[in-house]
Amino acid sequence: VSSAFLKRGQKVFLTLNGREVSGVVLGHDRDIDEVLVGLKTPSGEDFETTRRLEEIRLMESRKSARLVDHADANYTKLADFQMASGI
Repeated sequence: VSSAFLKRGQKVFLTLNGREVSGVVLGHDRDIDEVLVGLKTPSGEDFETTRRLEEIRLMESRKSARLVDHADANYTKLADFQMASGI
């Protein structure tokens, strides 16, 4: 997203602590290409962060097929089996 101007209130995506999160543009300083983004933490608190324009995405990242297929997998039976067999 180079040489773009993000509008206040525009939904964007960025990586925070290794996880993709969505937020809303609060401001964009074109002179230094920094974007102020407002987002909510998992605990529900409002949080603001400043990021370089190149760190901002307009679309969600595509999850790998490996993660999509097994997102809701329940591994408790496998763990029980391993404990029962002494592995």
